[in-house]
Amino acid sequence: MTDLKNLDHQAVLAGLRSALGRERMSFADFLNYLGEVDCRRLYADEGQPSLFAFGINVLALTDAEILARITAARLIRRFPIIYQRLESGELNLTALRLISAHLTEENAERLLAQVVKRSTREIEKIVAILASKKRTELRTANEVREEKSASPMQLLFCEEAATAAGQEPPVFCAKRDRTRYVAPEHVEIKFVASEKLLAKLERIKGLTITKNVGSRLEDVLDHVLESYLDRHDPARRVAKAKSRVSRQALPASQRQSRYIPQGIKDEVYKRDEGQCTFKGANGERCPARILLEYDHCCPVALGGNGASADNVRLLCRTHNRLAAERSFGTATVASAVASKAMQNLKRC
Repeated sequence: MTDLKNLDHQAVLAGLRSALGRERMSFADFLNYLGEVDCRRLYADEGQPSLFAFGINVLALTDAEILARITAARLIRRFPIIYQRLESGELNLTALRLISAHLTEENAERLLAQVVKRSTREIEKIVAILASKKRTELRTANEVREEKSASPMQLLFCEEAATAAGQEPPVFCAKRDRTRYVAPEHVEIKFVASEKLLAKLERIKGLTITKNVGSRLEDVLDHVLESYLDRHDPARRVAKAKSRVSRQALPASQRQSRYIPQGIKDEVYKRDEGQCTFKGANGERCPARILLEYDHCCPVALGGNGASADNVRLLCRTHNRLAAERSFGTATVASAVASKAMQNLKRC
């Protein structure tokens, strides 16, 4: 550490400004490197399931620190001008965090100029105006207005329910569920539910988080509804039956299945202790315990046994993809991921 005691006031102030300039340049460079690690997914080789985990476990940053830096690094890759603004001190992490959700290719230059050297309160006011405009734009002519009065059928149901319970029928006891469009292809659904239903949803969320299902309530409900339709929708059952017939027509040698029986899954989960088994170059095991997937050590497509616990392991989503890329190549996996994403979009 440099001894500053013998410096005069002007030298201390000049040194402070110089150090601040170096810090800004160094910080901008750090974000540039972080963005490249993200782009190449180098955190996977270090045994980490995500850039967030890499920041915490390898770079020793706090949750808030790495989140802010990931946001900035990804914005720099989209809008390189941010790099220069950070380097010059015209922009800081707080400002980037506040405007990140509103930056687009069309408004980037204008919005970045608006927040240069502004206080946090001033930037929050700018963001509030942008958010208000966005909410206005999302309203469409297709919005379904909430009914304020009960329909005759609702009143009838309420009256029957109250009579059966030996109570006086209420004037109106059934509030309609609310459904309204917030965008051309997105609907907001509101209804009042019981604590029991909430407990069931939380339980299902816990059970499905290891089955490539997202943690949002929308993802959980979609998974449950898809499972119900698979079991009870006649059209889907017919399609599955045709698929089975088609598969049985193949020679036995071509009928190897990627299906993993539940008993095998339970055995593997217990053996791997509910944790990703990938080990990085440093020999450390990936710490991920959520969003786990069952992976064939030797892929079925390459002759691996699809239903043997010895050929199945737990991997987090990141390392499952890394293993697939090592077996089939990055381009092949990227194409498969893009194809699956398109199928999910069509389902929505």
